[in-house]
Amino acid sequence: MKKKFSNKQLLAINVPIMSFLAILMVAVIVLSVIFSDTISLFLYGIGGGINEKTLNAGTELCEDIVEEGTVLLKNEQDTSGASALPLSEDEISKVNVFGWAAYDWMTSAFGSGFSNTSLKKIKFFPALQEAGIEYNTTLYNMYKNFYSNPVNSWGMELAEYRGDIKVGTDDKFILHEPGAAYYTNAVIEEAREFSSVALVVIGRTGGEAADLRFSQEKQVQTNGSKNTTTVTDRHYLELSTEEEEMIAAAKSACDKVIVLLNTSNTMETGFLDDDGIDAALLVGLTGLTGVRSVIDVLCGYKEVVDEDGNVDTAVVSPSGRTADTYAYDIMSAPSSVNSGYGGSLKYTGLSTSSSYKKSYYDAYIDYHEGIYVGYRYYETAAEEGYINYKQTVQYPFGYGLSYTSFEWNVEEILINEDEQNYKTKNVLGKNDKITMTVSVKNTGAVAGKDVVQLYYTAPYEDGGIEKSHVVLGAFAKTPVIEPNESKKVKLELSVQSMASYDHSDANGKNGTGYELDGGDYVLRLMKNSHDAAAIGEGSKTQADIVYSIPANGYDYDTDEVTGKDVENRFTGNDTIDNADLDGSEEQTPVTYMTRANFAGTFPKNKIVRGRTAAAYEVASATAPTAAQLSATGYGNIEDPFYGAGGTLTIEDMFDAEGYDDEYWDLLIEQMSTAELFELIRNGYFKTAAINSIDKPQYVDLDGPLGLNTRVTSNTSCSFVFYPSETILAQTWNVDLAYAMGLSVGTEARESEAAIRGWYGPAANIHRNPLGGRNGEYYSEDALLSGKMCAEVVRGAKNMGLYCYVKHFVANESESLREGLYTFMTEQTLREIYLRPFEITVKEGGGNALMTSMNRLGRVWVGASRGLLTDIVRGEWNFQGSTVTDWVDTGSTYMPAYKGIWAGNSIWLNNSDANQLFANGDYENNKVFITLAQRVARDVLWTLIDTENARLSYDPTAESGLGDGFEYNRTWYIYVALIEIALAAGIGVLAFFLIKNIRKNNQAKAEGVTAEETVTNEK
Repeated sequence: MKKKFSNKQLLAINVPIMSFLAILMVAVIVLSVIFSDTISLFLYGIGGGINEKTLNAGTELCEDIVEEGTVLLKNEQDTSGASALPLSEDEISKVNVFGWAAYDWMTSAFGSGFSNTSLKKIKFFPALQEAGIEYNTTLYNMYKNFYSNPVNSWGMELAEYRGDIKVGTDDKFILHEPGAAYYTNAVIEEAREFSSVALVVIGRTGGEAADLRFSQEKQVQTNGSKNTTTVTDRHYLELSTEEEEMIAAAKSACDKVIVLLNTSNTMETGFLDDDGIDAALLVGLTGLTGVRSVIDVLCGYKEVVDEDGNVDTAVVSPSGRTADTYAYDIMSAPSSVNSGYGGSLKYTGLSTSSSYKKSYYDAYIDYHEGIYVGYRYYETAAEEGYINYKQTVQYPFGYGLSYTSFEWNVEEILINEDEQNYKTKNVLGKNDKITMTVSVKNTGAVAGKDVVQLYYTAPYEDGGIEKSHVVLGAFAKTPVIEPNESKKVKLELSVQSMASYDHSDANGKNGTGYELDGGDYVLRLMKNSHDAAAIGEGSKTQADIVYSIPANGYDYDTDEVTGKDVENRFTGNDTIDNADLDGSEEQTPVTYMTRANFAGTFPKNKIVRGRTAAAYEVASATAPTAAQLSATGYGNIEDPFYGAGGTLTIEDMFDAEGYDDEYWDLLIEQMSTAELFELIRNGYFKTAAINSIDKPQYVDLDGPLGLNTRVTSNTSCSFVFYPSETILAQTWNVDLAYAMGLSVGTEARESEAAIRGWYGPAANIHRNPLGGRNGEYYSEDALLSGKMCAEVVRGAKNMGLYCYVKHFVANESESLREGLYTFMTEQTLREIYLRPFEITVKEGGGNALMTSMNRLGRVWVGASRGLLTDIVRGEWNFQGSTVTDWVDTGSTYMPAYKGIWAGNSIWLNNSDANQLFANGDYENNKVFITLAQRVARDVLWTLIDTENARLSYDPTAESGLGDGFEYNRTWYIYVALIEIALAAGIGVLAFFLIKNIRKNNQAKAEGVTAEETVTNEK
């Protein structure tokens, strides 16, 4: 006897299930529509169709960058006078390789700086095999057995065991190094018999969202173990005890020990001074194939193939120079107290929630050190007698040795093209430009390149404008110079570029802005930031050349390049943003280090403080105030004209006469508010299609080291990824930077996707060695960073690829970076952190920026009108577009209204697009619509300006923007099948529901209750 359900019971069971399935059907359709592009990218990716010749050229460029960016830090001589490097043919034929880091050779950082390319990444041991060099397999297997945990992602096994997404952040920093117990007498004796040469590899990683640690996490001394121990008396950039034991083993086994530093973060390398370390190379993160050049540098030569296929050899002499200062103790840097993991602090008295992301208003960082970053501190502190330089600094900024030697001779100095008498003190005019020609002679035995560096020293008075003792003013790298031959380089330095920014009238001249104090200015030809160059007997001047500025000095009210007015934008209480950049209104006002009293102002402790209500109010504002709108011309504007229709297209704008052409207004008036808003809020790795003007959708891709799809796709791409920006900076070769830009641009142009934008390169400063993303940034120096970045951008733009240079600005800390209050003086902001971006815009033609996640003072960077409009679009005359950094769900501190008023353009948004517009009826807000029309002009002009650069570079190129990107939508088939299955499920449930209800009704009609019905089924 089978019990049957009543109609009421049947409905109670089936209707909720059917409703759930119906809701699921609707949800699948809605989500498929909303996230259609994202799903397509994730499933199928982007990046095929690139010419093999282009890829080969990219890999060769990787090797050129590493060859010129490798820094020879040490090269001892034996009793016969022979240097440890290069290695002889016998020595290089067989080598012992020590260090687990050699097994997990780092080609890149993680996060944004990681590449999911399917192209083969060449690591250290495969590079040795390629070169026909034997290595000790016992040592190799020892490291392999100690830790080898393959990581799978993007449909392939990653080469890195400290890889990207599938390796947890904490796991990336684990030090896997066998200690003394592994180096038994048998292991040492076998190594001694195998080769007299030990290559010792020390590696460190870093990356997005993860500053480096003040402790060491180490694998326990058991093969394959995932257990770790924590050491708190050593930080991540020091050697571990196991590494010290490994080096001791290498010294015991081999006559010659060569250390290779596979890192882009400045380590503490005092151990290199020890006896038994014969040579050391700083090789950085080598990109796709750059490790091959490390082998070439060790050998001192490489094979080259001419156009006819003939194989010959060419000399390889290291010509890299450090892009950072190497101090014996990184805590000697005044920035260290507020750097690294934990360098950013949460305000006291706020929520104790473990997730800072819930508020975005609770963390801050103080740039206490002011302008004294890197060598600017060490050289100045030594000049003031605050530090003993030789005991504090191991390798100065700009340092590097060679296999040959050079002598410099100054052949000519021109001021405004007039030749000077070098033996008298010349008075410099306010707008003068100095041009120096230096002849560099190779006085050694092999061919090589040299780097000529020109620094300047400005007069300083206690209590006046803060100034570094020396500042890099110009540099140039020579071509290859054969022995006993000379090559000339030119250095240019404008008088105005030596001006300091006085934000507080520190020199008492009743003014602010860029100023040159009166007095003597010394131009210094130097090998690095500390050591004077070797000047030959034929030089017309010595290394130091003294000029003078009149006693009253010079004030600069306008920009040297654009002629636009320059004034304080962040100092005082009457600024447009009320940002409190210098933190003077904080509960505990921020104090800054001064050259007048290093001993009393050197930051020794983090300043713990609460947050004021006013600070919260400014930080959380989602719209400009009425006063801000009025002050910027939006207090009483006419109703905008939009949705007008018309026949103009984006292609027609190639005939426009620049950004200000009136035809832009006509074009943009054709756009509807829906199109305007979609362009702003849907900037997820693209610029949206605009049907009314026939603009297709174009793709923007991430990756400061080359294009990649690691965020957008579950499949690999086929782009080259290049050595880290730090090793590119270590080349000091702007031509290689330009070549990298051309190469990345060429890949984008040839890709099957319509790639027009690149989220890179990155131009932030190495404020401290513990910065997680230092590998994505160039240097501690603003000029070197700016010059290199500008050339990458110029090269990419000439191939039709615009570059969102990131992270604009002051994103030197990854800890609590989202919404981070960042405090500094306006002098510091302008001279150190804005300068690389400024050079990129003015010299590289930069027309795109990515605004960072942090704040300047209390105001999110992307909502800072003082920055994005007054300085960038005003003083710098920037014409182009900006994109935000990543917008997470709940990122309410990145408001659309205040952002576009400030000068931001589009939002890198892949969450709830409507949240950006949730706090107001913007379709009826004439100010918002007017601002949105300006955004459209900025975005569209970026496309046209970049394409014009490509056509100017190559007049034979096909004209026009070309077709947009069409996503692969074949996954719609699966959505349809899911919908059919869900509909079928609803249909089946409905069928049996109706059938059983009818049976119940029939039984009831026959006088039999549902509970008593008996069915006889066969």
